[in-house]
Amino acid sequence: MGSIFSWIEDQVTGVMTEWLSKLTGIPDLIEAPIKAIVEQVTGGIWKGDGATRFAEEMTGEVIPMVANIFTMGSSWMSALKAGNDMIADAMRQATSAVDEAIDFFDSIF
Repeated sequence: MGSIFSWIEDQVTGVMTEWLSKLTGIPDLIEAPIKAIVEQVTGGIWKGDGATRFAEEMTGEVIPMVANIFTMGSSWMSALKAGNDMIADAMRQATSAVDEAIDFFDSIF
């Protein structure tokens, strides 16, 4: 699209895609190992009140926090995408208006 405006929509989309791929890796990188440790603890590798409290803390606090990080990141990415889409639409509309004005003046002169 030839216009006086330019928008780096492809670069923004590329950055968002990269962040989303990193975000989706959070459960595998953090949550899965924690769950594996909790399974070992509840399986008997560590016994006693400390083991019970550790497992409860991991399953009741830490794992939900990790899930919350993923949810917040996903919400943030959705908001960025919506903003990017609005800017791209505005740029297309502005470009169209400018192109129409140029065509109008070209037809006069």
